[in-house]
Amino acid sequence: MEKQNYSIASTHEVNRVITLFILAAALLAASISVFIGLDDPRVLVGLAWVGNGVFAYGIVYFWKSKATVINQFSLLWSAIFIFSYGQIFLYSLGLTYKRFNLFQIYSMELINQYILYFIFSMLFFLFSSTFFLQKKEPVIIEQTDSITRVNSTKIVAFSLFALSAPAFIQQKMATYRVTSSMGYGGIYASSNEGSGLAYLLSLWFIPAVFLLFYMFRKELLKKNLLILTLFATVCFSFYVGDRGSGTSVLLGTIFLLLTTASEKDRKAYTIFAVAIIGILFFVYPLIASVRGAANRTLDDYLKAYIDAGGPLQLAINTFGELGSSMQIWLRLQSIVPEVQNYSFGFSYVASVLSCIPSFFFGGFSFANYAILSRWITQIEHESYGLGFSMLGETYYNFGWFGIIAIYFVGLFIFWVLSGSWIKRYQDLRIPFIAIALYIFAFIGRSSIYLNIRHCLYLLLFPYLAIVILTQWLEGSELERRWHSKEKDHQEGMSQ
Repeated sequence: MEKQNYSIASTHEVNRVITLFILAAALLAASISVFIGLDDPRVLVGLAWVGNGVFAYGIVYFWKSKATVINQFSLLWSAIFIFSYGQIFLYSLGLTYKRFNLFQIYSMELINQYILYFIFSMLFFLFSSTFFLQKKEPVIIEQTDSITRVNSTKIVAFSLFALSAPAFIQQKMATYRVTSSMGYGGIYASSNEGSGLAYLLSLWFIPAVFLLFYMFRKELLKKNLLILTLFATVCFSFYVGDRGSGTSVLLGTIFLLLTTASEKDRKAYTIFAVAIIGILFFVYPLIASVRGAANRTLDDYLKAYIDAGGPLQLAINTFGELGSSMQIWLRLQSIVPEVQNYSFGFSYVASVLSCIPSFFFGGFSFANYAILSRWITQIEHESYGLGFSMLGETYYNFGWFGIIAIYFVGLFIFWVLSGSWIKRYQDLRIPFIAIALYIFAFIGRSSIYLNIRHCLYLLLFPYLAIVILTQWLEGSELERRWHSKEKDHQEGMSQ
């Protein structure tokens, strides 16, 4: 056992050395680029391919570290790449996104600066993951001697499901009514989503289903009903135009399916997962084209497909549209520090403190300083939401020193995403990792504000409820009944 741990530790040390070597190579490439000139087209193409290489290295790195190509880290890494680098990736291949081409809006020099910022930020981000990688996910332990913990988890999951389901369904029906009559834009005009008791309760629905899925993974009927619930949620989200929510649920579901699958079924599930993710690249633009229309039908989607110009153009539109999130960093170059000074980490502090009710601060709301999408939309005088980005937030706070700051952001994200924070009942890391992936899937195109709040509500609260309930029931009459019932069941099976 000690030899195996040493081997894994040695592998991570080698990975760190390789990552540092690539960082040094990137520094050399940056120096050459500055020497030639950041306004040179050759530099743009060269740096773009360096960025592609960093992405490819990250995929291989997580693949070898986790012994599976599809894992929570590779899924997050890929999502961040598409959001932060999609249009540059297209440019490196000689492909053009025509609808909102940032290369036609911003100078070549500024885009080259962004590529350098992206390359070094992603390497520091990747380096932070080396402290939380395990060769495999926690082993699924059949808790025959811990019936109290198993039943406590089921009680908490069922309670969260019962509390959240009515609010979740009510919210979805309200969304359906609005989008059917006004299109997806009607959500922004009429919804107060993000506040109120019903909204807070609805947040627990997906985590509850993930927990129930894990606890009933051996019971085929219940497992299939839960899978059906999750995929129905994904389809509904896509229909109303909410691609972010649908994709987050889908990625968490894929992780659960692959992690809990038997060795015999894992290959089939992997092929299924790759196919589903591939289909998304062709579905995303169709959803974007149609979701603004009221009373849309299947004919609208067919027309959007025909107008798109074929599968290749659909894939280009996906990378181009999602990759436009890099505009946040580009916009910030004329805002910070010229219009507003660097925040020096205050948006991160405000994101944490905003989890505390403003009542305790005399009505002062830290959320106003944490919701950066609202801030940049107002300061840029735009009529539509610009969103934000992970790289944009590091620059907003520290400028070019954000390249180093993202290392600490990565420590937090990978700590949560690895399940390392769960010290008791470690087999529960699997469903909670799925919930964490659901939370962080779109961190590439947002500030960290909602992610921190959701970590508190969707991860910490349910986990603490399971721990507290288990400890409270230990030694109780109910526990003795459970053990007696389990003993009778085992004796009946042996006869």
